[in-house]
Amino acid sequence: MPDPRKLTVAIVTYGETNSMFEKCLKSIDVELSNQERGIIIHEGTEAQFRNHLRLADSFQFQFQCYSLEGPGGLSNGRNLAIEKCNTEWIAFVDADAELLPGWGKSFKRGTEKYPDSVGFTGPLYPIYEHGSRNLPNEMEWIVSCNSFGNKKDESVRNGYGANMIFNIRESKKHSIIFNPSFGAVGGTEGLSLAGEETIFSMKLRYMTGNDIIWLHDLKVGH
Repeated sequence: MPDPRKLTVAIVTYGETNSMFEKCLKSIDVELSNQERGIIIHEGTEAQFRNHLRLADSFQFQFQCYSLEGPGGLSNGRNLAIEKCNTEWIAFVDADAELLPGWGKSFKRGTEKYPDSVGFTGPLYPIYEHGSRNLPNEMEWIVSCNSFGNKKDESVRNGYGANMIFNIRESKKHSIIFNPSFGAVGGTEGLSLAGEETIFSMKLRYMTGNDIIWLHDLKVGH
């Protein structure tokens, strides 16, 4: 039976520090409260998993935690989140990212304004460990990896990994998953091929004939 809540926020973790992960969970707790649900997929040691469990339990927001068994990697973690998800939408947010103010309202606006869309994505604002790089605004696109400063909604080819939302019912209907041959394996260590988000997004758009929409106010810090 479908979950009456509309959105599941999914986070795949690999040994992130508690301070980074706590900021991520706190931003979800602030933006979405108990109106939605969260799934944490953990790939790492048992001790790290217990740490993350304790941290997730300290928030009011409801998080369900799963340990990734068998083949590892970001794509396999995301596929497990899809398997466990029974809401209409799933949002993938990186464990070292945080939802910026207005993210929840932007998602709601997107579903109301673009009811036939199959996905949403938005800006990634860089967070620097030691303050700003002091770049002028027109140069921030170099480090933000997308259309920094774009002030309008538009149809785009694919979602951006740290900030992407997909219609999970449509992806399951068409058996669309993340290709496990792509995606980070072992956190930032080892060799891996990028492009799994692009492949997933393009399949979803092709199979449904509907758009993925860039929402200029769906903001994440990363």
